[in-house]
Amino acid sequence: MARVWYLRLIVTLIMAMVITTAGCEYVIPSRRSTDRIRNSVVRVVTRNGTGTGFFVKGPDGHVYVATAFHVIENGGMLTLLRYVDIGKNEHFVEAYLEVEIVAYDREADLAILRARNVPDKKMPALALAEPQLDEPLRSYGFPASSLVGSLGLTAKDGKVLGFAKLSFVDRRTHTYLKREVTPAIIVSSALEPGFSGGPSVNSRGEVIGVNVQKDVAFQAQNAGVRSSVLRTLLARIKPHSEPTVHDVAEVTEQLQTDVLRVSVGERTKLHESTMLSLSELEPLRKYADELWWSTESVRLRLSLSLLPGKTLETSDSPEVIETIARCREEHSPVKAGNREVDVASACGEHTLRALAWDLLAMTLHWEGRQRRYTVSSLDIVDPALHHYVAKIAIADGSDTFFSLPLVLEGGRLKVRLFQEGRLIAMSSGSKWTAHDYTGAWSMAPHPSERERRKPEPAGTRFSIAEKLNITIRPDGTANIRHDITSDVIAPDGFAWCNAQSKIAVAQQQQLVGSYANGALRTLNREYDATKGQLTCESRCGHCGVYTPDMFAFFKRLGDQLVMYRTDGSHVEQQVFYRNPG
Repeated sequence: MARVWYLRLIVTLIMAMVITTAGCEYVIPSRRSTDRIRNSVVRVVTRNGTGTGFFVKGPDGHVYVATAFHVIENGGMLTLLRYVDIGKNEHFVEAYLEVEIVAYDREADLAILRARNVPDKKMPALALAEPQLDEPLRSYGFPASSLVGSLGLTAKDGKVLGFAKLSFVDRRTHTYLKREVTPAIIVSSALEPGFSGGPSVNSRGEVIGVNVQKDVAFQAQNAGVRSSVLRTLLARIKPHSEPTVHDVAEVTEQLQTDVLRVSVGERTKLHESTMLSLSELEPLRKYADELWWSTESVRLRLSLSLLPGKTLETSDSPEVIETIARCREEHSPVKAGNREVDVASACGEHTLRALAWDLLAMTLHWEGRQRRYTVSSLDIVDPALHHYVAKIAIADGSDTFFSLPLVLEGGRLKVRLFQEGRLIAMSSGSKWTAHDYTGAWSMAPHPSERERRKPEPAGTRFSIAEKLNITIRPDGTANIRHDITSDVIAPDGFAWCNAQSKIAVAQQQQLVGSYANGALRTLNREYDATKGQLTCESRCGHCGVYTPDMFAFFKRLGDQLVMYRTDGSHVEQQVFYRNPG
C-alpha cells in the first residue's frame, strides 16, 4: 500500500513539473520562483487605460519598473498597482501614486518608471536572460475584459517561435517611421490587450522579452522586445543630478533645430515627446478640444492671440484644416453607417501636435527665425517633481526677457506649458509699453479679393483700406478708432445707384478697452449682439463690406501691430504698420 502511494506521488510530481500547451513543453519553476514572478509584475494604470510592467534592477536603491512606451505615451498621472497574494485565493492591492518616467525608447517601445519613496528591497526585481529558439516561455499580463471589471494577473504559455526586428510605427498617424529596427522575439503565447509591457519569462523565471505587439491577422504569433534592448535602456539610467544653465541652453538650441525650424507640413509628424513633457499631454488635449470642438473656441483663440510670437500658425494652417475636414467627413453619420460618432474623440488627435508646436513656439517667443537665447539662471521650483524655471534673455537686440518652466523627464529636460491646467505663458508679461501701441496705423497690403464675414454676390470684388488711431490714458484705458474705406466693384462692371463701376463705402467703429501686461484688449462699446453697430457712409446705402467686431485684441510683433478681431462667430487677423512721422 505504501509502495502504491509512493508511485502515485512520483507521477504527480512529474505531471506538476511539465505542462504541455500548443505543442510545446513549459517546465514550471518552483513555487517560490513562481510567487516571486507574480509579486514582481504590476498593473500600470493611466487615465487612458492600463498595461503591465515588472520590477527591474536599477542603478541605485529606488524601485524601477519596465513597461511598454505605448502604455504611457498619452501622458497623465501614472499609478502602479501590485497584487500581493495572502493565500486561499485572496490578495490585497498596494497602490503607488508617486511615479515618474526616468527613461524611454520610442523606437523600441520601451519605458522605465521609478516609484518614489519606496525602497527597492521590498520589490523583487526580475533577472534578464537571452532567449533561445524553441525555448518554452510564459507571458504575464493584466488582460482587459468586457465580462468583469478587472481580471487579475494572467499567465499564457508558449514558446519562442523565432527572432525578428520590429518596425518603428507612429501609433498616432499609423505610419512607418523606420522598418525592422528593434530586435524582438516572436512568441506563440496568446497576448491580449492589457499584456503590453509585461514580461515573457523562461523556465528559470528570467525575462527574455517584453510584450509589445499582438498580431491581429494571425493567431499564435505575437511579439516581444528582446531583453538585450531592455538591458541597454537600463544602462542609460544614471543617479539623479540637477541640470545646469548649460543644459537649458542646449535644450533651447535643440528645440530650434529639431522642432521650430521644421516646415509647417512636417510639424504634425513630430512626436509630442520631442516638443514637451508627456505630463503635458492631458491639459494639451483639453485645450485642443476647446479650440476645435467647443463653442468657446473664439474666446480661447483671442486669449492665445496675446501670447508672444505668431498665433496658432500650425493649427490654422491649410494642411491641418484640410486634415480635420477629411476626418470630419470620414466620421460623418453617413460614412459611419448612421451611427453616432464622437467626432472630437475620433479627430481630436490630429490637432494635438499642431497645437503643441504652436504653444511651444509662443512660449519660446519664436518669430520664425533663429534666435540666440542667453540663460542667466536656473532655479529649482519643486525638487520632488523635478520642476525648474530658467531666466532667459533673447540676445538679438529685442531686449526680451522671459521665464521658461522646465521638467526633468526620461533623463532629459522638457519644456512645461501648463501649471494646474493653465497655460503658464498666459501669466507672463510682454516687453511692449503703452507707447508702443499709441498713434496712427495703416493696414498692410493684401489681395483686393478678400474673404469677408458677410457673403456678397458672385463676382463682387473689394478694394479695402483700414486705419487705426490708438490713444491710451495713464490709467490704461484705451480708445481706438477703426476706419474702413472700401470700393465695392460691381459684378457686371456697372452700379445703377451711382452710374459708376464701383461703390465707395466709408465705415467706422469705436472700440474701448484697456492696456495691461503688455497687451491691448478692447470691445465695441456700441456692439449689439442682434445687429451690431457700425457707422457707414455710402451714396448707394451699401454697407455690407465689413461687419462690426464684438471684441478686438492687439499684439505687437516686431514692427507690426496685429489685430485679432471677432464678430462672435470666428476670429480674423489683420496686420498694420505705423504711419511714418
